[in-house]
Amino acid sequence: MKKLFLTMTIVLFLVGCSNVHDDKENVNDDLSFEESLQEVMIQNDFNYDAIIDYDVKGNFIYIMAKSNGGYGQLAMAILKKDEQELQWIMGEEVSPPVTSLADKGSPVVTVIKPRDYNVKQVKVFGEPVKSITYYDDVMENYSEKIQYWIAYTDEPPGGKEDIEYMKE
Repeated sequence: MKKLFLTMTIVLFLVGCSNVHDDKENVNDDLSFEESLQEVMIQNDFNYDAIIDYDVKGNFIYIMAKSNGGYGQLAMAILKKDEQELQWIMGEEVSPPVTSLADKGSPVVTVIKPRDYNVKQVKVFGEPVKSITYYDDVMENYSEKIQYWIAYTDEPPGGKEDIEYMKE
C-alpha cells in the first residue's frame, strides 16, 4: 500500500511539474519573437525607445515604435518572415499627419497622426481604421498621450478625399 501511494505521489508530482514547464515554454516563445524583432531592428540601426505595437500581415511584420527623435515621435519598420528567419525591409520616422510605407508585394501601411487632438476616428477609403493609444511616462508624475491610426491597404491614399477625420 505504501509503495502504491509513493508511486502515485511521484507520478502526480511529475505530471504537475511538466504542465508548469509547458506554460513557461509558451511564454518564452512569445518573448523570443519580440526579442528577435528587437534584434533585427538594432542590427539595422533602427533608433527607437520602445515597441508600441506590431501587426503580422502575411509574411510581413509591421512595427510601430516610439522614436528617439523626441516626445511623441513615432517610427515604423517593415520586416519579412521567410521560413524561420526575419529580414529587414525598411524603417523610417513617421511624419505627421500621414505617412505611407510599403515594399514590393506587401500591403501599404498608412499611419495617420493628426495634429488636431479633437479627432476621434479616422477612415481610409471609407473604412474605419485601427486606433492605437500609447501613454509615454515622460516624468514621474507626467505621461504623454500618443495616439495614431493605422491602415493596411492595397494602395496608398492619394489625397484628402481618401482620408476622413471624424471629430466629436
